[in-house]
Amino acid sequence: MDVQVFFKKNLKYVALILLALFFIKSFQSCNRNMTIKKMDKEIVHLNDSLNVMFGTEKEALIIELRDCNAAKQELEYEVKLANAERDAADKRADAVQSTAEKIRDNTTIKIENKNSEKDTILVNKK
Repeated sequence: MDVQVFFKKNLKYVALILLALFFIKSFQSCNRNMTIKKMDKEIVHLNDSLNVMFGTEKEALIIELRDCNAAKQELEYEVKLANAERDAADKRADAVQSTAEKIRDNTTIKIENKNSEKDTILVNKK
């Protein structure tokens, strides 16, 4: 059997098979396009969701950063106040120390023995 004879005898069947293959490929292509469109929609939806979430997270972090900066400034102010109070306390302590030293230098201590009045000792502290 020759190829030409085979095609002449079975031309209808070959045409039907080719037509069926064409329809199958058309449906496959259409199905692929639908899948691609569906995936594109999902990608756009996910991208929008991520952008919204990123924007929300970014805003929350900016607000938290502002709160932290405000707390930092408040704590720095408290540190400055504590340093000023410490300096004032140091100055008062130095003044008390200086006064105590001056009083000690100018003090005469008298030790008496009350049993006998002959034993009196005077000590000058300088």
